[in-house]
Amino acid sequence: MLALTAVLIFVVSTSSENAPKMWGSRVIGKPSGPSDTMSYEYNDNYRTVLINDSVLGTMSIKRNQCMLWETKPWGEPCNIFPGYVNITLNNVTAQKIMEMDEITARPRVASTTFFVPHCNFTKPAPGEVDVWTSFPLSRFVKDTPWFRVDFAVGGANYDSTATFDINATSLCFWRGTKLLHKGAEFCTDMVKDESADLRVFRGVFPRKTNISRESFAFAGLKTALTVSIDYSQSGISPEVADCKQYAKVKDLSTLVATMPAYATKTSTGNNSKTTSSGPASTNAFKAIIALLLIPMVL
Repeated sequence: MLALTAVLIFVVSTSSENAPKMWGSRVIGKPSGPSDTMSYEYNDNYRTVLINDSVLGTMSIKRNQCMLWETKPWGEPCNIFPGYVNITLNNVTAQKIMEMDEITARPRVASTTFFVPHCNFTKPAPGEVDVWTSFPLSRFVKDTPWFRVDFAVGGANYDSTATFDINATSLCFWRGTKLLHKGAEFCTDMVKDESADLRVFRGVFPRKTNISRESFAFAGLKTALTVSIDYSQSGISPEVADCKQYAKVKDLSTLVATMPAYATKTSTGNNSKTTSSGPASTNAFKAIIALLLIPMVL
C-alpha cells in the first residue's frame, strides 16, 4: 500500500503536460470569473442543460458563442468539432451544474460538470447524491486491472431509492441500503457511513479492453451525477490538482482495487451479468432527464 501511495503521489506531482485529456464529467473549483476552455465528447444527439437551484435552460452554440435559450450570451469561445465540443463559460458562479444528456432510444446522462467554488463540497440533502464521495469524476484506468468508484446519497438511515446505470443500462437499484435489483455481479448492498450521514455503494469494476470509454451514472431522488471512465488513458484526473490548490485533498489509494471475490466465480472479469432494467431504475433516470428535455440541441 505504501508503494501504491507513493506512485499516486508521483503521478499527481507531475506536470499538467502529462495529465490525461478530459472529455467528460468533472468538478470545477475556480471560485470566480470565466471558466477555462473545457472539452467534452459530443454528437448531434447531445443536449446541454444548465442548472442552478433549478433548471436555467438549454445551451446552444451559435457563431462561436455559447447561448442560453439561443438568445443570451453565456460564454466564448465555444466551438463544435467532429466528435467533441469546446466550451468556455463567462462566469463559473452563474450555474452549479452543466449536464450533457444524450437523447437516443435509451436516453442517458452523458456527463455532469459541477461548479464548486474552492472545492468546498456541501453536504447533500437526504436522498440526494454526494459529489465528493465520487470525486474525481473522471477516471483514467488503462493501467489498472480493477478500479473502485464510490457513490453515495445523503441520509445514512434514510429509506430512499438510488440507481446505478452504465451507458443507459440499468444495473443496480437500492432502497435504503438494501440492494433490490442485481443486474451485475458488482452490485452490492450500500453501507452506512454514520459519521458522514451517507449511504455508500463501493463499486469495484474490471478494466475493459473492448471499448475506450463509458459513463457510470448514479441517481438519487432528484439529483444525479456521472463518472466518466476512460480505458485508453492512464493517470490522475486534473480535477485532483485543481482541488488540491484549495487544500481539498482526497486519499487516492481508494481509486485502485484488488480483484473482488465475485470475479473468482466468473470465467472472465470483463463480462458482467446484466439485465435490461431494474424494477424502477430506468424510471429514475428517465424522470430526471425528462425534467431537462427542452427542444434545443447544443
